[in-house]
Amino acid sequence: MSLTHPLPAPARRSTPVSRADRLALLHRELEALQARSDRSDPLDETLLCLTEAAAHAAAAAERLQAFPLDGAERTAELGKLLAAARAAVVCATYAMADAPARPDRSRTMSQPTTTAATEVSGADLARRFYECVDAGDFTALVALFTEDCEYHRPGYRPWFGRAGLTTFYREERVISSGAHTLTAVLADGPHVAVHGRFDGLLRTGAEISIGFADFFERDGTGLFRRRHTYYFAPLA
Repeated sequence: MSLTHPLPAPARRSTPVSRADRLALLHRELEALQARSDRSDPLDETLLCLTEAAAHAAAAAERLQAFPLDGAERTAELGKLLAAARAAVVCATYAMADAPARPDRSRTMSQPTTTAATEVSGADLARRFYECVDAGDFTALVALFTEDCEYHRPGYRPWFGRAGLTTFYREERVISSGAHTLTAVLADGPHVAVHGRFDGLLRTGAEISIGFADFFERDGTGLFRRRHTYYFAPLA
């Protein structure tokens, strides 16, 4: 798919459309984009990422309407909406910045060829990573790592490459949803250390609240090359 040949505009409707129908329409548009997009095209990738974030945000808003929440639960749900929007911007930034480096593009841009990752501090890149995790935007999350990345986490075998990261977050992660609260983010050269707390739900439905520490390593492109995760939990 190319943005020079966009999807046809929806026909005008003479009758009101319910919220559920609008949400279903958005998901159908997302499925069409996923099937037709050229993931190597930065403009297509940007459009797909923004649509994915919109679908996630719309679904979260629908849950808020159907099941009114109070206090911390509502704040957490609204936080997911904000994280989804931020994650979309992250993905768009990386996709657009990558365009000048591709020699076979029919469209040219005037931006410098330096990738966005090298212009972002290690601490900010780490914060963006957790925004993507909490928003469930795994497309944007994986874009923060190199093609040959490694992820090490207690109780699991290591994952390698972007495909390995995608498999972990979509299929093997025991956590279904939640939010990270960062208490410290320290960067020293290519190394970034993060301390914080995670509160959320496991796939079993059980609640979890646990302290954690993450250690990231960036490569010359500015993307994360390696990540190690540790938890504040008893050994037995």
